[in-house]
Amino acid sequence: MNPLTLLVGLVHDYLFVAARQWEAITTRHRPDEFASAGAGRPVLIIPGIYEDWRFMRPIAVRLAGAGHPVHFVPELRRNRDPIADSAALAAVIIDGLDLRDVLIVAHSKGGLIGRLVMSDTEAGHRVGGMVAVNTPFAGSRLARYALRRELREFSPRGALFARLSTVVDANERITSVFSSFDQVVPDGSLLPGAARNIRLPFIGHFRLLADVRLLAIIDEEADARLS
Repeated sequence: MNPLTLLVGLVHDYLFVAARQWEAITTRHRPDEFASAGAGRPVLIIPGIYEDWRFMRPIAVRLAGAGHPVHFVPELRRNRDPIADSAALAAVIIDGLDLRDVLIVAHSKGGLIGRLVMSDTEAGHRVGGMVAVNTPFAGSRLARYALRRELREFSPRGALFARLSTVVDANERITSVFSSFDQVVPDGSLLPGAARNIRLPFIGHFRLLADVRLLAIIDEEADARLS
C-alpha cells in the first residue's frame, strides 16, 4: 500500500473519531429516543471501547428512520468494563425489554460483547443475528503492550478468547464486516463459521462506521427476519 495513501486514510480515521467523540459530549440525547421508532426488527447497538452510546447514534438515526426500534446499553458508559460484565448488562436490556429476533449492531469490542451475549447468556436465544464491525474476534497482538487493564483483555492468549474459542454455535448468526487495513486490529476480524465475512477495501478502524457499503449491509440485515 502506498505510504501516503495509508497516512491520509489514518488521519481521516482519527479526525472521524474526534468529531464523533466531540458530538457525543456536546449534544444532549436520550438513549431511549428511538425505542418506539416503528414495528420493524428491533436493534441493539453496542459501541466499542472508550465509546459512549452516542458514538454510534448516526446509525441509530438511520435505522429508526426505516422503522426499526433501536436500543442501547447506556450502563456501559464508555465501555471500559470487563467484556463478560458488559455482556450481562446487554442481556438484561434484551430480557427486560422482551426483545425478540433482535439484531445486534456492534463496533470493535462491542462485537465481542454481542458474541458473548449470543453464546453465553439466557438472552442469547432472543438474538437473531449480529453485524460486527472491525471486531477483534481473535484478539489483538497490540494488547501485550497495553498498560491499561481494559486493553490487556484483548490479548489473544487471555482467558476470554480461550473461552470464546470453545463456543462457536453463535458464529453462524454473525456477519463480520472489516477494513482491509485496521490499525487497531492488526490480526484481522475474520470469524470462522460466520454467516458472512465481508472485507471492504478501506483504511481505518473507526470511519468504516459511516461507509455507505457498511450501512447497506446493516440495512439488509435489519430488514431480514427469522422465518
